[in-house]
Amino acid sequence: MRKSVQQRISDTEAAIREWSHAGHEGDRRLIFMRDCLLRLRADKGLSAKQRDWLDSLCAEGPPVPAGDPALISRIDSLKCHLDARGQSALDSLRFTIVSGRTLSEKQEAFLNSLLSEAAKISECGRWVPSPEIKRKTDFAHSVLSSRGGSWKSTHPGTMGACERYDSWRKSPDSHHIDERTVEKILSACAPAMREFDKPKFIEGDLVWLTEGFWPSTFPLGGSINDMIRAGTMAMVVGAPEACGGTVGYPLLIGARPVVVSTGLLTRNPSKVRTA
Repeated sequence: MRKSVQQRISDTEAAIREWSHAGHEGDRRLIFMRDCLLRLRADKGLSAKQRDWLDSLCAEGPPVPAGDPALISRIDSLKCHLDARGQSALDSLRFTIVSGRTLSEKQEAFLNSLLSEAAKISECGRWVPSPEIKRKTDFAHSVLSSRGGSWKSTHPGTMGACERYDSWRKSPDSHHIDERTVEKILSACAPAMREFDKPKFIEGDLVWLTEGFWPSTFPLGGSINDMIRAGTMAMVVGAPEACGGTVGYPLLIGARPVVVSTGLLTRNPSKVRTA
């Protein structure tokens, strides 16, 4: 039976809806139909074999899913409570199940953890960090963001957690955050967080620099007089801040404000290194 291009487009659109509704995302046949639809809409032709296979898929309809119907139903009912990453993971696992394949132990454990998280959100609502946890996570995020490119490139999981947290912080209505993401960020800079909770110095303290350094806040091309030398006394003028991937303190040195890493500061001038 010959079909017009418009009829084939209409049949393909209907078939794609059926296959998607039946949960066959990821199936190569569904991918093939979508590719064909794009070609047809772009007024590009299909080969005879492609037309025959496309027409047969449209006529046959989606196959009956394999696997445990109760498990598939539970996945379908809980998926909406997860964020985009969680939904994508469930779609992938669901496709493995409806294809008749067996999940590995790790896949099964991952599936159970996703479903448990989704069920918890369904019953109790989505988790939101308390103001105190958010305050700590904001600081941890700034510490990790201030680390160098080499560290970031070797810790993709941690930086991914930072990106998700940053997206949620900028747009909480369209992005979600979970406890695991926050815990990953906090644990990645545990020493810095311990000092954040119990600062080594407080505002008003007098401190001495144990080593000389060139402050990044000073303009390039400055003279040797711009270097802050070991033994320089300064006053702490604020709470801890992120500084080069760790904790630093805002200081006032003369009339110059500068943030210095905690490792370069001491209350005891006798610990200052001398040349």
